[in-house]
Amino acid sequence: MEFKYLLVGVLSLLGGGVLYTMERFMSIVQWAADFVPVKLKGSGVVISEPVMPGFTDNVFVIILFVCGLLILGYGVYERRTR
Repeated sequence: MEFKYLLVGVLSLLGGGVLYTMERFMSIVQWAADFVPVKLKGSGVVISEPVMPGFTDNVFVIILFVCGLLILGYGVYERRTR
């Protein structure tokens, strides 16, 4: 039974990490979509670096991270008490 908690905890942590990584990736793609046409045309103002989202900007990343840590901790506790 405790193996299920360990697995769900690790999957929650991985899910939060994938979601955070995809959010950062989309920020770079959006910046590139704004930057390239301005560079080719030669007119306009564009920022030199993309605005990266912070860890706490997406509530789902925080929820998955905290739940993953709690479930993983519970799974480790259950395994040690057996």
